[in-house]
Amino acid sequence: MDRAEQKEFETLVTEARADALAVESENDVLSIMSTVNRRLKRIHLPDQPASGETTEVSIRSSHDHLLAPTGACASYSHVLAKALMTAGYDVRKVGLGKDGKLAIHHVIEARIGPSWVLLDAFYNQAFRAKDGHLAGASSVHGDWNWYRQQVVADYDQRFDYSTYYYTNWARIPVVGWVVKSWPSLHAWLHEHRVSVRFWFFNTYRWLAFLCFMLAIVAVWALRRMVRAAGAFRRVG
Repeated sequence: MDRAEQKEFETLVTEARADALAVESENDVLSIMSTVNRRLKRIHLPDQPASGETTEVSIRSSHDHLLAPTGACASYSHVLAKALMTAGYDVRKVGLGKDGKLAIHHVIEARIGPSWVLLDAFYNQAFRAKDGHLAGASSVHGDWNWYRQQVVADYDQRFDYSTYYYTNWARIPVVGWVVKSWPSLHAWLHEHRVSVRFWFFNTYRWLAFLCFMLAIVAVWALRRMVRAAGAFRRVG
């Protein structure tokens, strides 16, 4: 399944790059984002919400999101991130919040050379700075009045980058409590753009690794039981 997923995304990147002027460039990431947006818009369920973070626990691979997207921004971001990673880019997830509420929208940043650029797959939206280059989340956050002039017609005005973050630490057991109780640590993590969302991104590989480790533990436990049973018979 991992190989099938990789092939699907390689095909998507090849399709996107058919129209790109050069790889590893701003035009390249824009072309990949447009291809992802176009592909998912054709098949996602139109009655699904555009944003929000579900509380339902489920494991969906990049393959699942590509073939059966939920219609939510998180699904679009997931597919775009996998496509960009397949194309050779470093990526990190950016969450947006407003009025104390997090996870109202999700976007991606991709690294081009020394810079990180912001890409919103759901709206096929990127922002250009005054110098003409693509902007990152911190720039958009710092001058929303300038960047809001570039949003597409159906853009949800709540997503104004008044709050943005790279990891919702509150959702991580134990670690989230530590970060919350240590404000200076939280500030440092945000300042250094620590994004853990895609550390365990390749679902099939991690599930295979987990199954392998469980098998090792099961074999070890079985051998212990056999040895204990043998020792008990000898004593008896």
